[in-house]
This record gives sequence, C-alpha cells and structure tokens, in this order.
Amino acid sequence: MQVGSDTFFGRWRVTLAAFAAQGLGPGLFACYGLFVDPLAAFFEARHASLAMGMSMLLIIQAVMGPVLGPLLDRHSIRRIMLGGAALATTALFMSSRATDLPLLFVSYLFAVIGLTLYAPLPAIVLVTNHYEALRGRALSLAATGTSATGILLPLAVAQLLGHFDWRVALLSLAILVGGLSLSVFIVCIPRDSQARGSNLSGIETGRGPVAPTWEFMASRAFWIIGLTFSVLLGMAAFYAFSLAPHLREVGLTVEEASIVMSFGAFVSLVSKLGFASIADRIKNHLIAVTVGLLALQAVAWMLISTGETLALFLFTAGLYSMTIGPFLVLGPYLNSLYFREEIIGRVNGSQAPLVLPFALSAPPLAGLSYDLTGSYVMSFQGAVAVVLTLAALFLFLGRADPTRDSPPTERTQRDVT
Repeated sequence: MQVGSDTFFGRWRVTLAAFAAQGLGPGLFACYGLFVDPLAAFFEARHASLAMGMSMLLIIQAVMGPVLGPLLDRHSIRRIMLGGAALATTALFMSSRATDLPLLFVSYLFAVIGLTLYAPLPAIVLVTNHYEALRGRALSLAATGTSATGILLPLAVAQLLGHFDWRVALLSLAILVGGLSLSVFIVCIPRDSQARGSNLSGIETGRGPVAPTWEFMASRAFWIIGLTFSVLLGMAAFYAFSLAPHLREVGLTVEEASIVMSFGAFVSLVSKLGFASIADRIKNHLIAVTVGLLALQAVAWMLISTGETLALFLFTAGLYSMTIGPFLVLGPYLNSLYFREEIIGRVNGSQAPLVLPFALSAPPLAGLSYDLTGSYVMSFQGAVAVVLTLAALFLFLGRADPTRDSPPTERTQRDVT
C-alpha cells in the first residue's frame, strides 16, 4: 500500500506530525521543574505533593497503554490524536485558572489524558506503521521533537515566570499546544492513518492474523525491553522534576538552571540526530549500544549527585542527555524488530504498565526525601544502582533476526554470541 508521495513533504509529513506530537506531549514536561517552586509557594504545597504530578503522567500513560494500543491498531490514529490535542488544550487552559490545589490536579489530570492521546504511543505507532526501511531514522527524527521544545521551552518559561506569574506561563503553553498541534495534525496526518502495513516504502507488511495478546506477552523480549525502557522513562520524569530544584539548592539561579536544562535538550537533539543517521545500519548491535549508554548514564547520575558548579552541571546534563536521546527511540525501535507491525500498538501499549511500580514510588519518595533532607542527592545515588541493574538485565536479551518469514507474534530470536 503506497502512502505519501515523491515530494520531500509527502515522504516525511508523517514524521513531522510525530515530531510535533512528541514535542508538544512529552516535550512539555522539560519545563515541569520550573513550575515547582512557584506552585509550592502559591498553594503552600510540599514538594512531595507536586512530585505526584510527574507520577500522574506516568500512571495515566501506563493505565491507558493497554487500552490505547489496540485502538491505534484498529482505528483512525488521526482522529485519536486530534481529539487528544483538543482535550489537552482545554485542560491546560483550565489549569491556568485553578484557584486551589485539587482543582489544579483535576485539570492537570485531563491535560495528561489529552497529551497521552497523541504522544508518545500514538506518535510511535503512526511512524512504525508508515515506514519500513527507514523506520529507525523516522523514529529518531520524530523523537527530536522533545529536544526541540526542551531547548526552547525552559528558556521561554523562565522568562515568563520572571516577568509574570505561573498562570500566564500555563496559558501560553495552552495556546502553543492548541495552535500548533491541531494545525500540524490536520495537515500532516493522512486521513487513512490506521491501516496495518501502510508504509512509505510501498511494501505490504500485513503478514497474517493478529495473535492473542498473551502470546507476545510470553516473550522474553517483551519483558526485558518493556521493563528497561519503562524504568528509564520513569527516571527521565524524575530527572525533569528534580533537576531545576536541585540546581537551585546548590546555588544556581533560575536563569542558570534554565541554561543547563536547555543545553541538555540541545545535546539530546544532537544525539537523536546522530542516532537517526546510523540506527538502521546498527540494528544488529543494539544490545551492546544500549548497555554502553546505560553505563554512561550511571556516570551522569553520580556526577549530578556531586556537582556544585555551572560548568560541571553543563557537562553532566550533556552526558545524561546524550544517553536519554537514543533511549527514547531504542525502545519502540527494538519492539519493531522483535514484533510484527500488526500488533505493534498492543505491544507498546501492553508494556506501558511496567512503569507503574517506579511511577508510584520513585517521584513521591524522592520528593519526600527532599522534604526531609533538603536534597535530592540520595535519590540521585539510588538512580546509579538502578541503571547498572538495567544494564545487567539487558545482557539477557536475545538478538532479533529481522526475517520476513517470522511467526505472527515475534520475530525469530537467537542468543547473543
């Protein structure tokens, strides 16, 4: 089934839509930490309470994943993403008008539901279904959306918070989400963006009946990939929540903290672009790449816990972001190598609940640790142990064999030699 056209825009418009979705979905949370202190002061709230906002993001995505995945496999991704953008815009506007903490959390809840309806899972499935030979590149380019907004939003939000209050900043985000996401989705997402096996290479990828959910859930790859990247997603949320307060705690100004965050986003963007250029050529070596990146991230967490100067934090943010950039792509890319396109929405969606234990415990415990000790240092040191454990776990993943004659649920695996 041929989708797209011979023009540059026709070939890459789906990637552009996913880029916008990732940037205006997960990318918005790059500036979450900048709202912590203003909201804590306005509502007289504790950091542990505000940390639940990041937990809520992960919990909602985890709960919605198993339901949203099958919907994306069977129904119009375009309509789902447009509905999510409309809901997120409305909810962010309501959040900017909240007069008490419960109302803020309710509005935020609906905003997260709306964001989840267009990213990250819908954007991943959209790209996976539309690309074959260039899938790794397309996923990487789409993931740069989070970095693009991560570079710009912290600086913009810091300026807004410096000259206005948090309500103006949230209202600005609502206008940004509504204006950009709706227009880009309408123009760039094909009206028939639901078909399994539709891809810009023109190759039919429908390869037999869809298997029951329990069959792919019995796969070792399903659990190792899902657990590893779910935990890393949770840790990225903790990083986004805790970095700005930690930088303020060690003596950096709001402007310096925003520079560190924007620099990290820039490095993440560069790392994703670099990964996009080689992803499809190194797909037989992704296990070694993942383990190496995990080792580097462990070093980054240790440096975060001991850093004191702006220069060191710039280096540390760059090191962490150099690893997290490819990680945002590796999970769905590995799934696309191990599992068939017909069930890719269900595979990614069914892995989403694996983040729940971390989402329910880590950010609130980190916030509580801060309230008790005045520091996130212990939490950062715990992150080192978690990352090294994930690296050891990933060594047990069998290498994918990207053969076209694979069984309906999982591509053939062979042990790493």
